[in-house]
Amino acid sequence: MTAEAMSYYSYKEVIPAYFEIALKEKYSRDEMVKQMLDIVRDGAQVNFTFAFSTLFSPYTNCVLPTSTKEGVTKDIASKYEKNVKRWGKALDNLLESYEENT
Repeated sequence: MTAEAMSYYSYKEVIPAYFEIALKEKYSRDEMVKQMLDIVRDGAQVNFTFAFSTLFSPYTNCVLPTSTKEGVTKDIASKYEKNVKRWGKALDNLLESYEENT
């Protein structure tokens, strides 16, 4: 819980100060660099699948065609049906943990 709180306040207080004071004022040499830093920061995103791939592992890629001893299988519908309950349970657990921490 302490690490989560420190991470939250770092995100809210330290990172903005680092961008504004260190990167934009101390290390930037011109206005274009400051504008580019704003563009990069405003456009930064983390993909949900990338961020939580270990939580849903090994299920995240099981609907893609896979190689087996018999060849490549493309039976995506049955793979989805087989795993949809596991994914739902993992997602419910994730949402529950977020609700507990808010």
